[in-house]
Amino acid sequence: MSELDTSLKRVVSPTPSEKKRTALQRLKNLGGKLKPKSKKKTTPPVVEEEPIEEEFEPFVELPEIFHALLDMADPPEPDTLAQRLRALITSLPTPSTTPPPVRTKPPAVDADGRPIPPPGAILIKDPKLLELLQDDEFMNGCEGRCSVWEALDAMDIPSWRKPTSGDDVPGEPAGTPDDDQVQTSGDIMFTYPLQPGDASEVQLAKSQIVHIPLSKLDTFWQSRWNFLWSITVGLVSSPPAPETKQVKVWVPSTTKISFQAMWWGYRLYLPPPVMAVLNSTEAEAVKIAATITTALTWFLSNVKPSMVPPALLPAFLLVQKLGPYVGYIGTFIAWIWGTVKGKDQGSGVVLTATWVLPVALIPSAIKPPPATEPAPPATEPTPPSTGAPETTPPATTTPPATEETPVHTPAPIEPVPPSTIPATK
Repeated sequence: MSELDTSLKRVVSPTPSEKKRTALQRLKNLGGKLKPKSKKKTTPPVVEEEPIEEEFEPFVELPEIFHALLDMADPPEPDTLAQRLRALITSLPTPSTTPPPVRTKPPAVDADGRPIPPPGAILIKDPKLLELLQDDEFMNGCEGRCSVWEALDAMDIPSWRKPTSGDDVPGEPAGTPDDDQVQTSGDIMFTYPLQPGDASEVQLAKSQIVHIPLSKLDTFWQSRWNFLWSITVGLVSSPPAPETKQVKVWVPSTTKISFQAMWWGYRLYLPPPVMAVLNSTEAEAVKIAATITTALTWFLSNVKPSMVPPALLPAFLLVQKLGPYVGYIGTFIAWIWGTVKGKDQGSGVVLTATWVLPVALIPSAIKPPPATEPAPPATEPTPPSTGAPETTPPATTTPPATEETPVHTPAPIEPVPPSTIPATK
């Protein structure tokens, strides 16, 4: 074979159908990676597998900046991957104002009961990227590395996702405090019950203005989602430090599910009361899947654009993108529920995914930062009385000053123990 023939052979790409089959097979293995080893298996409901539809959404061609990923270190630095994810997400089509249909039917499952991702859920074909987005240890951060979620939170919002003006929250006084002095992140958060009833409503999550030291603002954005929980449970009580920036943040509910949509992905917060219901002895995999699917379906059916500040409508449109994957998401969470439950450290669990691969939810613990102790009041020596000999107060030993965590700076996320989830062979 000539050198020219060899060169041509190296650059021939697989056919589109081969690319689709390869990507689907890789996503089929996602549940197996996160599924904990257990002697007792609970299999989700087996449905009759239907032929895979051919009407796939077209794969997104990776931008030129992303091509260098294959030549990077293995694994790459979280901020490096975040930069490439930003470039890829920016290249995705702008969400339509018409919501896609909500599909609640359980997905097909393989012989092991593992849910098979629905057509159109995989918008990329890069095998290394797919593998990284399914790696819970890498995405959550381990071995002293920050998480990819932190790196994404720290990045600037793409221009087409930035809030413009009029971002006042419905039901709150307009223009308070000074909107020009408050930094926003362009995300949106809703709360809704796990088991909605006739009187239930979708609510916009409460927001709060916090003061972040200017020198720590970048650190704040890196771990902002963890800090939100500390506000909710009342751990932040000290006055703000000088030279601060006002930042508007969403506060997740401590009793209901909170759904947060960002420019790069979404999060499902499951607080302790929600975890308790799903962990009940009666909650088998079938019931967990049905409960989560029903709650998410109800949420998407009842959330309205009129609830959303005009500037946050771009984020609202992203929420609607999950409609076609509701049935899969509920079954998938039930399939990995042993792992989800194992992540809970007392404050609940958050499930996170990117818009590049919205069906790959990665669980992690909601871990609030430690509460800060107020400094003891300074004591002054009592002046001597008139006519009495002057005495020198006994010397006191002042401990060396220690650097405390700033009031509104979240603690770093602890790495997930490698033994929690077995690696895929």
